[in-house]
Amino acid sequence: MKKALVIFYFLIYHTFTYGQKIAFPQLKKGNYSFKLNNKLIADEYSALDTNSTQTLKWLYEQQKYYKEYKSKLNNFSTFDNIKDFSTYSNSSYQILGKYFFKIFYNKNGIGIYKSTHINQSELLIDNPNIVDKNEDVALIRSLSLSNDNSKLAYTYSVKGTEHLKLKIFDINKLTHLSEKLNNISWNEIQWYNDGFFYNNLDSSEIKYHKLNTNPINDSTFVTKNQNPDIQNQFFVLNNQHYFILKMINHKTHLTNVYCYDFNLSKPFFSPLIIKNENNITLIDAYDSLIFFTASTGEYNNNLYAINPKKSNQWKLILQNEPNELLTEVKIIENYIIASFKKGPQEILKVHDIKGNLLALTETPIGFSIANIQYVKQSKSFYFDLISFILPAITYEYNLKKKSFNIVEGIYISFDSKKYEMISETVNTDYGVNIPILIAKSKSTNLKNAPLLMESYGGYGINFENHFRADIIDFINKGGVYVRAYIRGGGELGEAWHKDGAGIKKSNTFMDFVACAKYLIKNEYTNPNKFAIRGGSHGGLVIGVAITQYPELFKAAICTVAPLDIVGLLKTEKSAFQNAEYGNPNNPAELDSLIKYNPYYNIKNNINYPSTFIYTAQNDERVPWNNSAKFAAKLQNNPQQINPVVFYVEENAGHFGAEKSFEDYIKEKAFQNRFIYQELDMN
Repeated sequence: MKKALVIFYFLIYHTFTYGQKIAFPQLKKGNYSFKLNNKLIADEYSALDTNSTQTLKWLYEQQKYYKEYKSKLNNFSTFDNIKDFSTYSNSSYQILGKYFFKIFYNKNGIGIYKSTHINQSELLIDNPNIVDKNEDVALIRSLSLSNDNSKLAYTYSVKGTEHLKLKIFDINKLTHLSEKLNNISWNEIQWYNDGFFYNNLDSSEIKYHKLNTNPINDSTFVTKNQNPDIQNQFFVLNNQHYFILKMINHKTHLTNVYCYDFNLSKPFFSPLIIKNENNITLIDAYDSLIFFTASTGEYNNNLYAINPKKSNQWKLILQNEPNELLTEVKIIENYIIASFKKGPQEILKVHDIKGNLLALTETPIGFSIANIQYVKQSKSFYFDLISFILPAITYEYNLKKKSFNIVEGIYISFDSKKYEMISETVNTDYGVNIPILIAKSKSTNLKNAPLLMESYGGYGINFENHFRADIIDFINKGGVYVRAYIRGGGELGEAWHKDGAGIKKSNTFMDFVACAKYLIKNEYTNPNKFAIRGGSHGGLVIGVAITQYPELFKAAICTVAPLDIVGLLKTEKSAFQNAEYGNPNNPAELDSLIKYNPYYNIKNNINYPSTFIYTAQNDERVPWNNSAKFAAKLQNNPQQINPVVFYVEENAGHFGAEKSFEDYIKEKAFQNRFIYQELDMN
């Protein structure tokens, strides 16, 4: 589709005259259908799968409609407000070896900064030295420092692609090494001796690259897996003692873990954990023990240790207390640092290597512990305390003094004390209790207020807190922000995830709607002041909500969302995705997919909520035309009066575009202005 989009973007730069009335772009409904698992399924807007003139014209008209709609929005100084509130450039530290690294935008695009002390930063590599001549702005995906602290390997993407590039920078000589690697996967590289292990995006094959050699000569360490259902992950642990290979079979839901001991005279892969149905996460190694977490209970994610020579014996090191969930673990010399979720709060605990508790601290409601890191020479570890109404504050815990203190504060242009976060539980009539978090100004009455609710609810992922300047702007205008922690996510453990996955995926959407009904029933808001937003899997949640319960909402924003989930799954052929959404080759699961697929469930006699649909030109996870079909069908709905705005971001992927700081703020500002317009927040 790239050819089509090139022509499309050439067209939109030409001047055109807007009419006085905004009319939806129209795409002629087709009669195409396809057969899946002996079921005939209509795909009326399959024309968007082609490079036809009809598709190009429709894209051109969509851009006109977007610009016309945007021109009629009240600005509310939204861009200036979000820019003023934002500390986007103040990213968290990444501590590697003896250095503190930061990545943030500057006038040239993006830069990598380093220092040897916290609270200091000097530019190490600037954007023009990162990208090649035919590229513009890079988005850094990972940093990895060699064991001798002399080489920094970093991966980055251009124009949103997930096929990453890798370069290596000599920190002492302040120059790049000659070799460059392309098509790198999102697995972080693992340093070993004078090189590192890596794998390509499209292959499970694991290779080894020796520094200052041509990548074409890289040796293969683990051969390509012929089973497409198996995903490989790999780690080098304990000062290059062990290579760990983790193989996840997304079809059988079983995990195998193998250990390769570099210290043996004739190393080989020995089985460590075989055919295990738990969610296994490798942590690190200490002495002869390998530490890992496993979801061995309904609400648990306990920490275990295992000796490779006695692999059938798991030693329990840390066990969750009731209603706690272990979320992050770091092995720091002979200490174990662990954070736990406990409802709306988190707890940071310091243990000795045997699991004995030495210290703990609890966070305020709505704050998360993140980015736990260690600096060996100072005998201290660092962590960030973060929420979506306050940027990260960096704390230090001194292991000798057993004391906490702030080592890097934040500089904000607003009074954070005027906001409050409230934790509540939605007790559903079907017996499930769903946690929600509410953020608002203390001066805002929680009574029929403009309200924005977000959720994710997929892949067992925790909907983590990150500072959001756009949310601050929304709250300052009298809005109430709500996060719903619905099934399918990982906030309450692996059982919470599994209860909203596969054939049970409908539970995810049921929970979201239950939260919406709770907020309306308790008069926190009403359907005329209710906006919802979600991205990727969260965008699917929004698409299902507005097609199944349009009467509950006034406005909706879907970003990079699989709004035709059946269409996505029938082309992707991924056991990983099937396990999450449902398998279209299974009759019962296909029926479930059809029942909730937003694209299939638009009815002609309904005026659906005002909807903004954002997608990306180079999205390799959810192609832009997947969302486009939903937009076309919604706009062609005879009863659709509320606006349906569709926008394709040029040179962007599933995680957005590599853009300037100004462009990043413009994107956030438009979404806020859309909400203000549609909720009548004048």
